[in-house]
Amino acid sequence: MLDPTSNMYAEKNGVPLNAYEIRQEWFYRDGTNLLFVVGKERRKYRKRDLPIFLKHFEGFGDLAVHPDELDKYGFIGYIPNTDLMDSGYDYANMLIVKDHLCDGTKWHVRPAPADPALDLYFPLGQAALNLRPEDGKIRVVLQTLTPNFKQYEVCVDAGEWKPAESNSVWNIHAGANQFEARTLNKFGVHGPVSLATIEAKE
Repeated sequence: MLDPTSNMYAEKNGVPLNAYEIRQEWFYRDGTNLLFVVGKERRKYRKRDLPIFLKHFEGFGDLAVHPDELDKYGFIGYIPNTDLMDSGYDYANMLIVKDHLCDGTKWHVRPAPADPALDLYFPLGQAALNLRPEDGKIRVVLQTLTPNFKQYEVCVDAGEWKPAESNSVWNIHAGANQFEARTLNKFGVHGPVSLATIEAKE
């Protein structure tokens, strides 16, 4: 979660946090484990350091990170579509995080995900495997949400990793079959490995 107004993000144990993780740390762990990383110098502050003065703007006043800065995370709305440049904001299907913090809030009527820690955060860089039987073989369709995507790579039966198309056929043999797939971005960084195994009888 990046705050462009304050040029800031929050991290815990050196790992930048998403909006839901910030919410949980702020409200349920009192924010004591959060580090606020600010500016291009990446200066680090803790909750006890708030308020953090950032800059003075003529006609506006002082910009600062206030002690109640993260209270706004009590209500988080997620717009589900990722094609905002083409379709605009899909408010009709917006999801919200809902728990006892929101009890008694009358406008809090949107659908709430069962597991907001996972349901709202699709895995970046992951190669999703879609498998379909086809004439004794398996049709493999790969999909991904990988920034700066370059190519897919696959590995069959623990062999060599090879570049692959998004749509291919996996030839199955008797016994144990293994299919692995991963992404590669334009900076040479691989995503996590997705694995499928099939035990085929004679």
